[in-house]
Amino acid sequence: MQQNLLDERFELALHRQRKEMTVYELVVARNGLKMRESVPDAQPGEVEWGIVRPFTRGPDKYPA
Repeated sequence: MQQNLLDERFELALHRQRKEMTVYELVVARNGLKMRESVPDAQPGEVEWGIVRPFTRGPDKYPA
C-alpha cells in the first residue's frame, strides 16, 4: 500500500537487494560499564575534571 502511494504520488520506484556486510555489536566489557550519568546543565569537558565555572551575562543577556 505504501509502495503504491509513493509510486503514484512521487513516482518513486523501490529496489530491494540482499547484501552481506560487516556488522559491529556494542557489548558491555567483562569489567563492567564505564559510563557515568551526565550532570544536568554542565558544559562538556567540565564534568570530567569536576570544574564548573560560574559565568556572567552581558547586556544582551548572553553569557560573557
